[in-house]
Amino acid sequence: MKKKQNTGLTLIELLLVVAIMGIVSVATFPLGVNFNRRNQARNTRDTIVSYLNTARSFAMAGRHSNSWGVQITEDEVVLFSGASYESRDEALDQEFSFPAFLTITPSPLTLIFEKEVGVTTEQIIHIEDADGSIDIISISSQGLVTVN
Repeated sequence: MKKKQNTGLTLIELLLVVAIMGIVSVATFPLGVNFNRRNQARNTRDTIVSYLNTARSFAMAGRHSNSWGVQITEDEVVLFSGASYESRDEALDQEFSFPAFLTITPSPLTLIFEKEVGVTTEQIIHIEDADGSIDIISISSQGLVTVN
């Protein structure tokens, strides 16, 4: 008589694999959370820089025959057309909301880029993450935006 060969997994082997997968998942979860937060902070910084550069570009081009600006509050940034945030054309607004764990200072902040010349007031913006890391965005009086 031939011996029957079993080629499947035993219950103990299956439980061992599940336990190892659980341990690896628990160990790597905090890394995934930190990675996600860093990416959200970078995305916020890049969006603010993009909105500032777009506002300057639109103002210099005289788009909609208007100045353009950026309004930054504690939870969002708004790209707008107009000489002030209060008198803006709301139909042209572009908004981006920040994650709650970021702190943007100063807040609120309104920067207006003058029509056809693109100049604005000199400003420094700090973006602070919950872990204390800070990104700095500098805007020169000529409207040039740099990230430090």
